[in-house]
Amino acid sequence: PVRRMLDAIATLAVHLPDNEAGNARLEAISQVVSRVLDSFEKDITVFDSAAVELEAMGSQLEETLEEIVDAGLQQDIAEIKQSERAELAPVIVHDFINRALKEQPVVDALREFLRRDWAQLLTLDYVNEGEQGAHFNSHVETMRELVWSVQSKADMDARLMLVRILPGLLKRLREGVAEIDLPQKLSDRFFATLVILHANAVRPNAQPVPLPDITPEEIEELAPAPSAAEAATSAPESEAAPDVEDEFTLRARALNKGDWVEFHYDDGTFRWARLGWASTIKNTYLFSDQDGMNSFSISQLRLADKLRRGEAVLVERKSITESAFGKLMNLFRQKLGHA
Repeated sequence: PVRRMLDAIATLAVHLPDNEAGNARLEAISQVVSRVLDSFEKDITVFDSAAVELEAMGSQLEETLEEIVDAGLQQDIAEIKQSERAELAPVIVHDFINRALKEQPVVDALREFLRRDWAQLLTLDYVNEGEQGAHFNSHVETMRELVWSVQSKADMDARLMLVRILPGLLKRLREGVAEIDLPQKLSDRFFATLVILHANAVRPNAQPVPLPDITPEEIEELAPAPSAAEAATSAPESEAAPDVEDEFTLRARALNKGDWVEFHYDDGTFRWARLGWASTIKNTYLFSDQDGMNSFSISQLRLADKLRRGEAVLVERKSITESAFGKLMNLFRQKLGHA
């Protein structure tokens, strides 16, 4: 029972910030310990009841802190995910467009529209929502329908299908170009070209109608400026951490949610931080302090480099509780000294 009580106290001591909440927690522990000191000579079972009470306090505290930390990290997690998607978006969007165009006879004007203009819309969707987002998938499907719609329709069923989907397709295309603020002249030229392409698609045996010309100079003059998402992905990166595969990289990679790291700073100070979330895309780690009130992110490579340099140390749970227990005992001594 004594060991259980001490272990419960050590667990509670891990979460003793220097604020009002920490002081209240310390007072609650102090009351239980005082009751034990007053009663143990007469009633040895007081250790059992104290252990049960302190363990219940510890369990409730762990659950509460877990909820607080998780809730507090949600905005940071969302921002990190969005930043990572902004880096990946050009590659992902390029791949989706390539798959839509693969082995499909498409005129240069339509190919250019998809790569230059519709790609902007897909990029914005991907950055905001990711690959599973409703808008991203809807606009990908619109792109596929557009490519299909301009293919030659040799049989009546295909022509009827085109007639059936065309109003909705054109509506979605106009909504899409409005979202990216496509210059009106480019928009008008595109939809005029589309009318001709659809007319040619349903008369495969007739002489196709020629498409209107647009010079490269006109495209350059009218093409919209790069979007914010594109600008973000092309911004220069900060100095990268060395990509070294060694024991420190393995240690950083093996971290799990809830693990603790001790970070050391140039002024000689240090602090413990708890891993609250790890990205599976860019291997970004999000840490928070003991009460989840402050958080910061760091890449896996940067963390490995700090471990390598001695600027960060992985902390065993035993070390945390022992250190916290020592801190708690010092606080009790100070309290007794002032009594």
